[in-house]
Amino acid sequence: MEHLSEMMGGDQRFLKRINRLKILNTLRSKGPLSKTQLARLSGLNNKTITNIIEYLIKKGIVTSVGLLKTDEGRKKEHFKLNSDYCFSIGIDLGASHISAILINLEGKILLKKTFNFRFGLKKDIVLEKIFALAQSLIEEAKDKLEKIIGIGFTAPGFFDIKRGVWEEAVNIKDWKQVPIKKLLEERFNKKVYLEDCSRSMALGELWYGKGKDIKDFILLDLGQGIGCGIVINGILLEGKGLKAGEIGHLIIDENGPVCTCGNRGCLEACASGRALVSKVQEEIRKGQKTKIYDLVNGKVDEITLQDVIEAASLQDSFAIEVLEEAGHRIGRVVSFLINIFNPPLIVLGGQLSISGKHFTGSLIETARKYSMAKIFKETEIKISNLGPFGAALGAATIAIQETLFTL
Repeated sequence: MEHLSEMMGGDQRFLKRINRLKILNTLRSKGPLSKTQLARLSGLNNKTITNIIEYLIKKGIVTSVGLLKTDEGRKKEHFKLNSDYCFSIGIDLGASHISAILINLEGKILLKKTFNFRFGLKKDIVLEKIFALAQSLIEEAKDKLEKIIGIGFTAPGFFDIKRGVWEEAVNIKDWKQVPIKKLLEERFNKKVYLEDCSRSMALGELWYGKGKDIKDFILLDLGQGIGCGIVINGILLEGKGLKAGEIGHLIIDENGPVCTCGNRGCLEACASGRALVSKVQEEIRKGQKTKIYDLVNGKVDEITLQDVIEAASLQDSFAIEVLEEAGHRIGRVVSFLINIFNPPLIVLGGQLSISGKHFTGSLIETARKYSMAKIFKETEIKISNLGPFGAALGAATIAIQETLFTL
């Protein structure tokens, strides 16, 4: 992602771009709106609003919907985004899946594709599947091809944004220093933007989810790995090396299992979906009785996190214990975040977030127990409603955000 902070120069052109983006985001989240309503919601004066709306109409990004009644009962001209002005593709490469979507300017998902795979698939196979899913979207949307303004790519691990290189992926064999930006741009002739998956999920929440009307919140990405995206005053916290949010590598048990990062006892090594599956497999091999074994017909190597979740829903005591323990461990880290940031909202995303009351109940109760009481009372903890395409949605949004900012 070409980060907006790099484009700040304090000049008049930059201020105009910021104001346009503010209007576009307001129309996206609350439109159709009149100029008066836009002024009230954005804090900009009427003249600025008029100039921006005229500019955006001329560009074809905003359209008039005619006269509509306002809250005061008077009819005024209202405006909305032209949802077909542009489209973008979002690709999310997770630990065991690839998701690809096509969205319009309003963030509506028009097409979606998914490929599931086993942890540790080889690099060449993964790349081919990424290309195949993106190509499939483009072929189905060939009538929109000229308006597809870019591709957002997101994955766990570290990116060198300036070089366009994904430096390392713990979930894919032989994946080191892969020039993913160049590979995708050469293949599809579209500009490509890169971002970490947890921060992409947070951007999706900021634009379309639980965080769209909140300036400060934290998104927890609780899936096969663990990470977070932190939004402060409506801006995604990136960190000096664009690596902010690596809570999965906070050490919670010095004697715990070795993590993929090389340390021992990281939160991700102890409480991620991947860690839970590994623990379940180990305990079953030691003789643990559980419905999980029956769900996979005795094929222990094929156990997935969904099997653990399903067994818990069937009141399997072992599965419930595993999920409650994970909730407890993650809840301790959530209490740190609450005490440090005093956020009004924490959003739970990823597969673990929808694993049921045993996990979420344990997480919330532990966070409450170990947070300062007054600060915890000021924090809401909610489950994301963006579903399994949240990271891909955030990735696709990056392409739209960058394009709109440079108008």
